[in-house]
Amino acid sequence: MVSLKLQKRLAASVLKCGKGKVWLDPNEANEMSMANSRQQIRKLVKDGDIIRKPTKIHSRSRARRMKEAKRKGRHSGYGKVLHPPNSNGVECVAISYWVLFISDIDGTSAL
Repeated sequence: MVSLKLQKRLAASVLKCGKGKVWLDPNEANEMSMANSRQQIRKLVKDGDIIRKPTKIHSRSRARRMKEAKRKGRHSGYGKVLHPPNSNGVECVAISYWVLFISDIDGTSAL
């Protein structure tokens, strides 16, 4: 098995994609190993020995289904709560208003 790292890199550059998207025909490995220029790589692409793989489809159907279920109130039990009940800041705001109120020097409220 010959190393085709150079050919793969050149093919990725010629096809304007990453090395993972390049497919090299294993039956033509000996012919490809001789190609060491971009022009020779273009010829192999034209012959079909080097192919750019199609893009993978990333479906959102599961995400939509989950969103619909959450809208109905599913998946929101105690196991899904990742914070303590008072961490939404409501108590902190109330305390800070109280501190402002009692620390007012001349007797009038700060609110």
